[in-house]
Amino acid sequence: MDNIDKKLAVFTKNQSPYGYKYLELLLTKKVKPSLIVVEKTTLLKRYKMAKYLSKKIGLIDAIRYNWGFWSSIFLKFFTKKNKIDYKKYCSNIIFVNNINSITVVNQLENNKIEKVALAHSSIIQKKILEIKNLWVINAHPAILPKFRGVDVVKWSLFFKYQLGVTLHIVSPKVDTGAILKQENVTVTESDTIKLIEDKTVTKSIEMLVEASILGSSHYTDKFEQSLDEGTQFYLMPFSILKQLNSNFELIKKHYLREQNYGT
Repeated sequence: MDNIDKKLAVFTKNQSPYGYKYLELLLTKKVKPSLIVVEKTTLLKRYKMAKYLSKKIGLIDAIRYNWGFWSSIFLKFFTKKNKIDYKKYCSNIIFVNNINSITVVNQLENNKIEKVALAHSSIIQKKILEIKNLWVINAHPAILPKFRGVDVVKWSLFFKYQLGVTLHIVSPKVDTGAILKQENVTVTESDTIKLIEDKTVTKSIEMLVEASILGSSHYTDKFEQSLDEGTQFYLMPFSILKQLNSNFELIKKHYLREQNYGT
């Protein structure tokens, strides 16, 4: 029989593969959250994101990334494949356009939620983070504070930095909250960039599920990040991605040498 953790809520984006894998793994541990908040993707939200991206990585790259996003959405819609049934994981599910809405705040307070796991969600604002006794956690797919933001597995590879996952408390500034745990990701000779990304995602989900079950009392040793350290990364421009793909075999050899040296 599954145990409903009355203190746990999960935030995810609608039909998110990451959210699905998190919920599936949580279910294998015979645990169900008390609340699932599913954020819908609206046209206005994607337009704002595309506009923001164009300032960071250029208009052409922003259009290419958004074209890829909408192509996958339309494919899922017309083929009716991989539709997630959230009722399998929880009886209390709310769908919202804004993850930081007053509706979400009220649900958290009314359900006396103490733990929130971010299984792929938008940036969480102060109105949620300042709820009394609320522990909001995220598993970031890179070593913090060095690599903040997105596409950080690729950026870590590009700069030949240690690959890993950081479990951290969520704070108002992106990826700057106190670090609870870090684990490295190793590289093998048969790895591709995609396989390394998949391994990193798998480890992040495992760490997030573990923390969701154990709760804040388990993580007594935590350390604060310096806001002056690290870099905020965005989606990798296609010109740099081309360089990464071209140099990947050499980059992989670097990681294999470093790992062998460390043993």
